[in-house]
Amino acid sequence: MLSSALIVEKNVSNMIREANMNDLDKLFPIFKEGFIYHYEGRKDVFQEPNDLILRDELIDHLSSMDYHYLIIIKDDEIIGYAKYKIKERNKYKVLFINELIITETMRHKGYGKMMMDYLTDIGKKLKVRRIELECWSFNTNAYEMYEHLGFKPQRVVLEQDL
Repeated sequence: MLSSALIVEKNVSNMIREANMNDLDKLFPIFKEGFIYHYEGRKDVFQEPNDLILRDELIDHLSSMDYHYLIIIKDDEIIGYAKYKIKERNKYKVLFINELIITETMRHKGYGKMMMDYLTDIGKKLKVRRIELECWSFNTNAYEMYEHLGFKPQRVVLEQDL
């Protein structure tokens, strides 16, 4: 009999995988949803959403050697993704998460934690020293999830409009 940990791992590997260009059409709506969320939170920082520009950006990232996209698949639909890269810091490696987006209807169901666990496993296999990420201050749900998973602030960026 398999332990529950093995069953979960088997299910995770069936649900999470590296994205490729064939995923573009199914991935784009979630990529756009994440961008719009950030645009609504900080219109002064993000440009107004434009499908052509956003699609080109996603194509560039999917074809880049710098970024990796992991997707979560449920019932043959992409319900979330994480964009990450490996950075060199002095003499050690860091897994840096640029984005983690779960489509709104699937949030608070454990998929964000599932993705973070998967990224942690990747980090361990690649012998990175730590995982780093950034989170906008308006994104309280994400911040609370990261805190719940044991992340702690490394630095704080403050701003003042002039």
